[in-house]
Amino acid sequence: MKSATLLIPARGTVTAFAPQKPRPCHSQCTLPYPEAAHLSCRGEYSLFSGRPVRFLICILFTSLSLTAVRAETITPIDTIQSYFSWALMRQASPLPSPKERAQLAKWITPELLNLLDSALITQNRCIRSAPPGQKPNVLEGDIFVGNEEGATEVAYQEPKQIGGKTVVGVDMVYVDKRRPKGDRRRTVAWRDEVILVWIEGRWYIEDIRFARDRSLRATLQGYNDDGARECIAP
Repeated sequence: MKSATLLIPARGTVTAFAPQKPRPCHSQCTLPYPEAAHLSCRGEYSLFSGRPVRFLICILFTSLSLTAVRAETITPIDTIQSYFSWALMRQASPLPSPKERAQLAKWITPELLNLLDSALITQNRCIRSAPPGQKPNVLEGDIFVGNEEGATEVAYQEPKQIGGKTVVGVDMVYVDKRRPKGDRRRTVAWRDEVILVWIEGRWYIEDIRFARDRSLRATLQGYNDDGARECIAP
């Protein structure tokens, strides 16, 4: 059996098992990388089966191109803006409702979501186990922004890469409109740090660091640990 030589640029000379008669290249897709355009023509035959692989190459490069576009358009700030828009609008208990949980699943990591689920179980157990007339051990304040009263304004800093993760400083402001203008207690300002990780094509919030060495993850984990020791159902 005669062997044929199939030339593939930048790959050297490759010997195929059977000669193939070259055919004109009629590409059905536009490759995202101009320097790879020749590959869809000269590399359109499989070295082993002789079947066309032109469309597989097209699909490969198109998929890579779409992935790159998504990475460019979905930014850490996009995730943070969605999260804090939700957090500043809500006026409910510290722990999320089932509907809010579904929303949070789009912005926070599964691990952080699991801690929220555990905190809800812990809170229900603490309420059931509390003696009559005694206040149960429940989460209070706005745990999603790190301030008892919540927040009314937010501003985002430039993202930074630290240890393979993205960290964004978030300046928070709470204005207590019950107090007169000029009262130093009317406005409270602080900065959170949001830590994000890239998971399956999206940026997710892994944790939020608050003032005084606190964080969202630590708050939830600490509450779950306390509940496991103190909230024992009768």
